[in-house]
Amino acid sequence: MLSKLYKDVNKNKKEIEIVFCSFDKSKPDFENYFKEMPWLAVSFDDQDTIKKLAKQYNVNGIPCLLIVNSNGEVLNDDGYMDLAQASDQEAVIKSWKELY
Repeated sequence: MLSKLYKDVNKNKKEIEIVFCSFDKSKPDFENYFKEMPWLAVSFDDQDTIKKLAKQYNVNGIPCLLIVNSNGEVLNDDGYMDLAQASDQEAVIKSWKELY
């Protein structure tokens, strides 16, 4: 769902960026899961950064999709549900961009 939306929204111009932070238990698990993703990721080997981000953004479970502006401020802490419940996911992304 998110991969197709990401590609569609960014087709002509980069509109959004996603940074994946993995909570996988092993590097092979991470690599197997991430290979299908077209966006950025914090390296699995950089567990310190992943833990710091999880703490900073109060991530307690997965899936978690936070909408964050360029200053690191959380604009929406439940982006996953916004997209899961939307009939028009591109409109949801447009509404997030209006929050910037």
